[in-house]
Amino acid sequence: MIVAFFWLTEITSEDEDYYCILILYGTHYPAACSDPRWPPVPTPTPGSRVAGHRNTNFYTRTYTPPGTPVAILVFCHGAAEHCERYTSMHDSLSSLYDIALFSYDQRGFGRTALDAANRTSDSAYGRTTWADQLDDLDWALRTARNAFPSVPSVPIFLMGTSMGGGIVLGYLARAIRPPDATTLVSGVIAGIPCLKLTNEPPKAIIWLARQIARLSPYLLYPIRNKTEGPRRELHNEPEGVREKSLQAITDFVRPPNTT
Repeated sequence: MIVAFFWLTEITSEDEDYYCILILYGTHYPAACSDPRWPPVPTPTPGSRVAGHRNTNFYTRTYTPPGTPVAILVFCHGAAEHCERYTSMHDSLSSLYDIALFSYDQRGFGRTALDAANRTSDSAYGRTTWADQLDDLDWALRTARNAFPSVPSVPIFLMGTSMGGGIVLGYLARAIRPPDATTLVSGVIAGIPCLKLTNEPPKAIIWLARQIARLSPYLLYPIRNKTEGPRRELHNEPEGVREKSLQAITDFVRPPNTT
């Protein structure tokens, strides 16, 4: 099992793509710099709706490489984000390195939550929990594997940033997980994973928040993301709302012991 960490703070979106490829294929660094297609022009990949865990209608993007896939990557975005924010990086990995890729707007985020015409009736922004996020990732992992039946033996990797980084690590680290999880996944790539708050609130505040979450679990609470650097464009993206449900926040601060 391979676990890789990388740090992407205080850099531009273009550099973000570049650093991800450097981590995945470090030996290709000189070739990437000299390649006339670098940075590549993203090729639009139509999104599609796929029924997932608890029959939620997920918005997904699948990137099929021009050659035979050398690996399959399942990508999990961060809080207050959506999968199409990483289109340039995903297209680069697919078109330049023959990596098949599956990404999705997580439960409670992006078009999965905000597309009123296509979302599931019980979907709403911020309506998610830690347990649901892990089960959704399991669904995404198996959906990605089934999407490329011609290459059943290629390795499959999980990749996530921020909140997504914590989820991909939690999928394998939790005490109760699918029995075949470690055989399905060849490695995990966690970008600036949200593992622990630098300044965690006092236990009394966390306890109070949990009590409120029991009464109103999907009460939205502002996420204090930085307004400069890679996250600055979130303010202009309708799929990137800067809020998260109280239940999801308290789950992430201290995930339930049952999962």
